[in-house]
Amino acid sequence: MKSPLTKTTTLAFSILLGFAASLPAAADKGADTPTYLLANLYVEDFGSYGNDYANHLGPLLDEAGAEILVLTPNMTKLEGNNGANLTIVVRFPSLDAAETYFASEAHAALRPGRIAATDTNVLTPVLATEFIGQAK
Repeated sequence: MKSPLTKTTTLAFSILLGFAASLPAAADKGADTPTYLLANLYVEDFGSYGNDYANHLGPLLDEAGAEILVLTPNMTKLEGNNGANLTIVVRFPSLDAAETYFASEAHAALRPGRIAATDTNVLTPVLATEFIGQAK
């Protein structure tokens, strides 16, 4: 006999698999599917973070066609205790645009400024494509 936790885990996994199967493959997303950078981080020195990293991103993001949607230290943590004190959400026009931006020499040149001003143990940057389907 399965425990209630096992039954719940199995059900959740089945729902997730069914949902994933209903979505188009990543290769089918095309150049027009927006992609989002979602990041929570801990900034140890906001002055250095701004001067050496963040204040230089505007032209790079503009060139990539990206738009900052959220940039705030004011957040309400619903769960967990990751210690982040800054949340960022950036929309890129496509996954290719986001990957090109992060692989660029210009962005690579700025990374040391971000690394020096933040605790890299409290960092969760991810790229996520736009929600494109519904569970059936």
